[in-house]
Amino acid sequence: EHPIPVGDLTVTKSSDPVSGTQVALGDVISYTLTFRNTGDGPADVNHIDSLLGALDDGTVTSAPTASSDVLTVSDVDATTGSFTIDGTIPAGETVTVTYEVTVNDTITGDRNLVNVLLEGDVPPTEPPTACEPELPGQVDCTEHPIPVGDLTVTKSSDPVSGTQVALGDVITYTLTFANTGDAPVTVNHLDSLLGALDDGTVTSAPTASSDVLTVSDVDDATGSFTIDGTIPAGETVTVTYEVTVNDTITGDRNLVNVLLTGDVPPTEPPTTCEPPRESQVACTEHPIPVGDLTVTKSSDPVSGTQV
Repeated sequence: EHPIPVGDLTVTKSSDPVSGTQVALGDVISYTLTFRNTGDGPADVNHIDSLLGALDDGTVTSAPTASSDVLTVSDVDATTGSFTIDGTIPAGETVTVTYEVTVNDTITGDRNLVNVLLEGDVPPTEPPTACEPELPGQVDCTEHPIPVGDLTVTKSSDPVSGTQVALGDVITYTLTFANTGDAPVTVNHLDSLLGALDDGTVTSAPTASSDVLTVSDVDDATGSFTIDGTIPAGETVTVTYEVTVNDTITGDRNLVNVLLTGDVPPTEPPTTCEPPRESQVACTEHPIPVGDLTVTKSSDPVSGTQV
């Protein structure tokens, strides 16, 4: 008998950090493809590694390189986002292919770097968004989600918006910034009191419940203050202040207070919350009721009657 030695190829893909680990902007992911021939004969390699689902959020910063020249590794194709690995591995040998991808500094894709190793040389035409379900010919897959901050911003007041207020009353305002996401989120907002300070005065300055947010003083010229900073995942920060209605009518009898994204204050004082201004997040208003006096004079007997 004359046995023919047979190659036995095992192919795996690993990453550092391991697949499933969340990554942040600017992080580096190191990938290793391992081709191990545990058989008695040579084993052919004909594989393609698709980065199509990773390069929407990352950039190759260290090109794929094989640990032995028995494997030929192509460049990453700019169109398909993939590279090929071909060659023959002798019996008992192991060859690795390594490369690195750096997560982009800004979110540019679907926030998940999916990287798929396949048999053959035909790249997928659509970028995979997850390792499951598997693609045809899939050998191994890694994915690294980018956690996302989710900022919810609200504004409330006591008494509630729409309530009539009298001269000398105090209105307490609360701005709430809640990050319900998995990553830090940036706050860049402006609160305009321009439509309130014609009838009121700030008697308790804006203060944040946490030093992760910086709150400016109320600017005398624009009647506004800014709120800036970064809120960690899962945290909520509030900003509170008070306005006291002036003792005499000095404005349009409606205290309108507008929270906006960005840092550009309105140039004209709003007189109502509707229609909303550009980049308006929330608005409150508190009308000051106006008396309407009618004065008449009558007589009995009526005027003109002879007496």
